[in-house]
Amino acid sequence: MEPKSILIVKLGAVGDVIHSLYAARALRESFPNTRTGWVIEEKSVGLIQGNPDIDEIVLFPRRKIEPLLRNLNTFSKGMKLLSQFGASLKAKKYEVAIDLQTLFKSGWITKASGAKKRLGFAKWRELNRFFTNIHVDTAGCEHAVEKYVKLTEAIGAQQPKERPTVYVPHDKAWKIERWLSDYGYPLKDFGVINPSANWPNKMPDLDALADAAIRVTNDTGIRWLAIWGSEVELARAQFLEDKMKIKYLRIAPPTDLKELFHLLSCARVYLGTDSGPMHMAALAKTPVVALFGPSDPKRVAPYDVPHRIVRVESLKCLGCWKRKCRNPKCMTEISPKAITTATLGVIKEVEPISR
Repeated sequence: MEPKSILIVKLGAVGDVIHSLYAARALRESFPNTRTGWVIEEKSVGLIQGNPDIDEIVLFPRRKIEPLLRNLNTFSKGMKLLSQFGASLKAKKYEVAIDLQTLFKSGWITKASGAKKRLGFAKWRELNRFFTNIHVDTAGCEHAVEKYVKLTEAIGAQQPKERPTVYVPHDKAWKIERWLSDYGYPLKDFGVINPSANWPNKMPDLDALADAAIRVTNDTGIRWLAIWGSEVELARAQFLEDKMKIKYLRIAPPTDLKELFHLLSCARVYLGTDSGPMHMAALAKTPVVALFGPSDPKRVAPYDVPHRIVRVESLKCLGCWKRKCRNPKCMTEISPKAITTATLGVIKEVEPISR
């Protein structure tokens, strides 16, 4: 029986939200008349704004609440705001809530929704299980996308037939394409480099990355754009620009998430870290070369797109899932040759068909 309303709870990280779009697509295709909402934090909301699979966006005000809860003098005020958020969510009267996050915070939100059916994973973290009442075993699923869609199947949804996407308004697409034109970057004839990531030990050696990109340019004619999202990431992009010179690379303009998605969709190839932009590139059907170390490509590889994974396979510590490491050899020992071979390989795999 088709539910009257479903709430998705997936809060923050860009890559996680991108993966969750497949679950939202499955729900919309399977239950076209169901009201579907999504609880999300402000930093990733651009990925779902305008999405035809989502009827209602509920912003979780983490930036307001979390600092208050960390201070004894403001703790009661933080709890009051949290209680108000819970009450407003419950008033929306969702019948089903699906917790794709598996954390204490997301579990609390799922419970606070008042939904009678609250779905979560059989394998849980941070006491999450105590907030949900339907627990789905996803042991046979390796990739995150498969796990999320499996959760929706517990209420009768089917595998999505169509690929989800990020809605980009015309003015934002035009802004990016105008910028590319002004700087002489033809559509589908440039590459995007992402030298940064949120995890400190996902950062590759910049000299190796620059050397590989130059080799690819000499072989294919591709020029590169380095993307960034913070001052630290901008400094890394500037290092590449100094190393490679404007002949090979320029720094991309500042973008919001929708603009970044369109920029990635215009690229011939993505080269860089396992990060939110990597998953955005995959969703945009742009071939991906991903540098992996502490994360496991079995779970978070570029999904449903031609790609190559570059890793130092001789290391036993690969896939440790540690955010920090004193000696991150898994990233710093990735060679220019390995990056070059992978990039040329994925380009040659795709272009005989599309070019």
